[in-house]
Amino acid sequence: MNDAEVLARRLEMVEAALAHQERTIADLDRVVLDQWRRIEDLTRRLGRLDDQMREAEGRLEAVAPPEPPPPHY
Repeated sequence: MNDAEVLARRLEMVEAALAHQERTIADLDRVVLDQWRRIEDLTRRLGRLDDQMREAEGRLEAVAPPEPPPPHY
């Protein structure tokens, strides 16, 4: 093998490694974006649940006053 063939083979190896890394980065980017969307959705849902809990607690307090603590406190 002469120097040109060695350099051509090394260049092919570098190009193959780069293509693999680019594909891996694109795959990871898709995963991160999907997770980000899920986190945003879960954050919105949690906010709604928090609002519903506060509303339910408010209605409960309006209907019945809170119970006093037990005597051993």
